[in-house]
Amino acid sequence: MRRGLLALLALSVSVASVGSAAPAPADPGWRVLVQSLTDSLELIAAAVVVATGGYVEPLEHRSIAGPRPAGIMTADLAWRVLDAGLLPGRVVALVGADGVAADLTRALVDAGTRVERLAAVPDEVRGEARLEAVRVGPRWIVADTLVLADRLVAQAILLRGLGLVDGRPGMPAPVDDEGRLPLEGLWAVGCCVEPDLAHRACAEQGRRIGRRIAASLGQRTAARA
Repeated sequence: MRRGLLALLALSVSVASVGSAAPAPADPGWRVLVQSLTDSLELIAAAVVVATGGYVEPLEHRSIAGPRPAGIMTADLAWRVLDAGLLPGRVVALVGADGVAADLTRALVDAGTRVERLAAVPDEVRGEARLEAVRVGPRWIVADTLVLADRLVAQAILLRGLGLVDGRPGMPAPVDDEGRLPLEGLWAVGCCVEPDLAHRACAEQGRRIGRRIAASLGQRTAARA
């Protein structure tokens, strides 16, 4: 077990649980169990920052008519396929209008894939074993792959066990204007609070909330001195 003032929970670690630590005379706080493929670690901290980010909304969370054939994926999976030296498909219908979608489009084209850019999520998909086409309005577009790169949703599942979010997908961390969660010593920042596919505000938000946390911990330390 390790003790400290602050624990930062991000996507780079697998966090099994967060719960209130048994109060100790000098160091009440939070108990965090962190797990990897080979080891586990228990942390006790006076404050915890949840920065678990977000995920691209998958097909299962969307109202798109039709079957669920292979060849439908989110942007992060498409990037992993490309990084592995493979092609997601021969003809990709790609949903998204910002820089994230543009970067992925360039990478797909450079890899030899034909890309059909879609400004809106398809109304319907068609195909049995593999995607054959997508429909936007009255128009059917032939494609063997659909990539969703248009919407990030909050990844705050870690807070369900504390009763701070319910079981609905994409529920953001319920912070106040200063980044505090309803339980003392618990904070959240970044895309688990305000999902943004381009991560435009994450760094500045992190700096702002970080200064507030440092001030709060400094006040606690001074009060105990």
